[in-house]
Amino acid sequence: MSKEENLNEKATHDENIKEIKEKEMINKDAKDLVVEKKSKPEKRLGAFEDSVTKFETPQEKRNRKIRLIVIWTLAVIFAIFILFGVIVCINKLNDKVYKNVYLFGQDVSGMTKEQIEEILNVVNNEIKNKKISVYQDTNEILVVTAEELDLKLDVAKTLTDTVGFGRVDNMFINNFKILMALAKPVSIEVSYTYDETKLDNVLKNIDLTIKDRAVDDSYSVDEVNNKLVITRGKTGNSMNYNEEKENLLNTFKDIDNQKLVLNIQERKPNELDVDKVYREVKREAKDAYVDESSKPIKFVAEVVGLDFDVSELKQVLNSSENKQEGKVIEFPLKVTEPNVKLTDITSKYYNDKLSGKTTYFDASQTARANNLEIALNYLNGKIVMPGETFSYNDAIGDTTVAKGYMAAATFKGGTVVNELGGGICQTTSTLYDAVLMANLEIVERHQHRTSCWICTTKFRCNSIFSCVRF
Repeated sequence: MSKEENLNEKATHDENIKEIKEKEMINKDAKDLVVEKKSKPEKRLGAFEDSVTKFETPQEKRNRKIRLIVIWTLAVIFAIFILFGVIVCINKLNDKVYKNVYLFGQDVSGMTKEQIEEILNVVNNEIKNKKISVYQDTNEILVVTAEELDLKLDVAKTLTDTVGFGRVDNMFINNFKILMALAKPVSIEVSYTYDETKLDNVLKNIDLTIKDRAVDDSYSVDEVNNKLVITRGKTGNSMNYNEEKENLLNTFKDIDNQKLVLNIQERKPNELDVDKVYREVKREAKDAYVDESSKPIKFVAEVVGLDFDVSELKQVLNSSENKQEGKVIEFPLKVTEPNVKLTDITSKYYNDKLSGKTTYFDASQTARANNLEIALNYLNGKIVMPGETFSYNDAIGDTTVAKGYMAAATFKGGTVVNELGGGICQTTSTLYDAVLMANLEIVERHQHRTSCWICTTKFRCNSIFSCVRF
């Protein structure tokens, strides 16, 4: 075979091999295409399934958020509960005053019960010995002491309130208060005690001491002369009782304050309520009698009947001449005498003199002598039966010009001044001595003080067979 033929045969062989390889490649590509066509849809389906798994509906999102909120809330509550338990344990172990607690403006945090009690006792002693100067404008008119009001610190209650802060309520409220006190200081309200009746008497005394004070219309019954005595009031200075009551108490409570300036205002007098006067004065006559069935024997004094014409009195008061301030008007009363008086039926039960007392005065002081005689006229012949209470002030009544009283020396506001009825304190002091010697029960007594010009004696007859007569 020639060289040329060999070359042609080799070329043909190479072309055949190339063709076979190309066919194999085509077949392979076809197979791969088939596989790819088969696998591609499966691969896209898997991707779709993954996207479906990751997608959440709005409700599912809300539920997931709620679960997270609940978990965090429970965690916070649990933490708070743990913290609260720790705080409770710490507070339980503390027997001293808690943090940021103030008493009298002083921080008493960490103090013991004994230390607080010592502070309260010191302040209480200061209050009990305290004196208040009462001023009308720039003039001192009176000095009032805490003793007159029986004013003092309520040590027991204030001690309990101070040491008991954060301890007297339930566990939750107590610890809440303790925590709140850390943010805002707590001032303990101090408690005080005083005698309400004594306080009212002090306020009346202050009112009576006011210079140029307003005076309301007033009346008294003169049973000796059977007259209704009406005194017209006058415009003047006045104080508000409720306001000054609060001011006086606050001044005593303020340890550093020893001065009270009254809030004085001018006012017109209140006119007399004639219908009210009639209800108080009108009474039926009643005979005296002795109830011998009771043990001890009961003596009931007579009652003199009193009456007057209401319309007539209103007409008198409404007349122009009787509207003048300070004017004294005498209006006659209709008197009905009882048929039986106590003096008529009791002479057989008592004849003994229980006691006696004599005091003296300067007869040259005619005004004083006049006043004493008038006051004694209201006492002479007075009978006090067993078990009955006698009041000097009730028996004497008001000291007015209509009754004949004159201006004489008396104590007022710590100085000697001339007042109607001056000097009649001697009658009550003499009576008081006689009552003591008779061993009768003293119910009430007020001595003559520099801050009060009224003396009084009230006693109860405790004698069974002998009655007091003076």
